Amino acid sequence: MITKKNSKKKYKEFKVKHLRPFIDTIPFFALKGIKTPIKDYDTYALAESLFDDAEGNVLEEIYDLTEYLSDNNRIDPDYIMQILYGGWDGFDKYEISNNLFASQKFQLIRKQNKLAIVHALKCIIVGRDHANWYADTYKTFSELLIGYDLELFVKAFGATSPMSHLGSNLRFALEAYECIKKGKSVEKLNLIPPAKAMLRDLQKGLFETVARNTTRRKVVNFTNAILGDTKAVVVDSWMLKAYDTGREYIWNNKSYCRSPGVYVYDFIEHHLQSLAEGTGFEARQLTAMAWAGIRIMHSKYKEADTKKVLTQILST
Repeated sequence: MITKKNSKKKYKEFKVKHLRPFIDTIPFFALKGIKTPIKDYDTYALAESLFDDAEGNVLEEIYDLTEYLSDNNRIDPDYIMQILYGGWDGFDKYEISNNLFASQKFQLIRKQNKLAIVHALKCIIVGRDHANWYADTYKTFSELLIGYDLELFVKAFGATSPMSHLGSNLRFALEAYECIKKGKSVEKLNLIPPAKAMLRDLQKGLFETVARNTTRRKVVNFTNAILGDTKAVVVDSWMLKAYDTGREYIWNNKSYCRSPGVYVYDFIEHHLQSLAEGTGFEARQLTAMAWAGIRIMHSKYKEADTKKVLTQILST
């Protein structure tokens, strides 16, 4: 196994010489603006309010930023400007953003990658149509799995999620659920050891419901988000890519991203919960948006439509 650090990106796509002192506030503006975009925006007014100076180079940086956030025009740059202006025009939660910026967790990540949150914002904007993935997934389970103990199934779904794509995750969860309901062993299921360990705990009624700084933190938050915890933040390898952080390793000639360390998970959780508090989104919605966005931007993107995939599985 070979380990390697992510290559440091220079972010030449946009300039931040004048924007740098305000770059951390931009996600608050953009997310607030998604709810209240303003078509008749005034870029000059935005630049002037931020810098008390609307010189040409400042305006150029704002235009460069909108081009970057559009992900090579995947999103209309004009729409990006509408949400930036709309969010700035209506944002009044500076106490929340200032508390975030002053926190030690935030500063630790900023030392690693000063523009990580801008990359995450781009992912959130690209994935904005998938905000309700967790709520929709639970709704799908309630509609298609008639007679199931939904809480038990969601926990089985969470326990079998590590190293699984959506289709295999659903199949594993269905198999695990049947084993648990019938009192059978889960040892013969084709699952990785940590998943089997969590299923054994689920059988014994010992499944964790409070996310702690353990290897199960992602699974517990994933389960809780589906069950309705609006503050739950799920951090997996895709989320690390969304924040352009973490470490990769090579195994069997394939590249994998290591699980997030405690302080990285803490940062992403704190950042998304702060953004949620300041903009009116749920933290689990922002998680779903960022997760969907980085996957959409990836060359091997596969749609994570729970209803479509589960319907296909149940019909076979």
